[in-house]
Amino acid sequence: MIFISDWRLFVAVRLDRPRRQLLTRWCDQIRSTGWDAFGKWVHPEDYHITLFFLGACKPEQVPYLQQQLTRVARKQTPFTLKLKDIGVFGIPRRPRILWAGVDGEVPALNTLQQEVVQALTPLGFQREDRPFRPHITLARQYKRHDFDTKSVSEVITQTAEREMEWTVKDLVLYRTMWGRVPMYEPLVVLPFRRDDQGEEG
Repeated sequence: MIFISDWRLFVAVRLDRPRRQLLTRWCDQIRSTGWDAFGKWVHPEDYHITLFFLGACKPEQVPYLQQQLTRVARKQTPFTLKLKDIGVFGIPRRPRILWAGVDGEVPALNTLQQEVVQALTPLGFQREDRPFRPHITLARQYKRHDFDTKSVSEVITQTAEREMEWTVKDLVLYRTMWGRVPMYEPLVVLPFRRDDQGEEG
């Protein structure tokens, strides 16, 4: 049972400002070419890659989550990701979700996701049955027929690879704030260990 006092939380990695701005340009291009048929476009400040969706939580659980996530972050060094392509979830010609994919040091991202899940499942949170597919949600609720993924993907062909790369430096525990824009509030930001710090026991 979910109570009004519960917080809806998830763990994610965020994008830096230049990458958020780049995704905003991509979305503007998509919308200007006639594909502005999604019911909801994600605010740029809300772009992220979800690692673990926790769902309804009590506010008093946050310190315990922070403690576990701090242990994960202190073992992790920064790594590089790169925006890769644009795709959809759902029926290709009438998709539920428009997303941007990632490339780069994806094995490091996968390992981080697994460690987050392993750290938090002992607290009673359930992992998803479906495999982890890292992505950044751009839009939801497509309202027309004949969506052309190939045409939409062409908006990234003019982007230099160096513009797509960013360094992931921290974990973020987010709270969903219904009715607000941006909708996701960073509750806790947990920096990774730098190369010169050495791993804590």
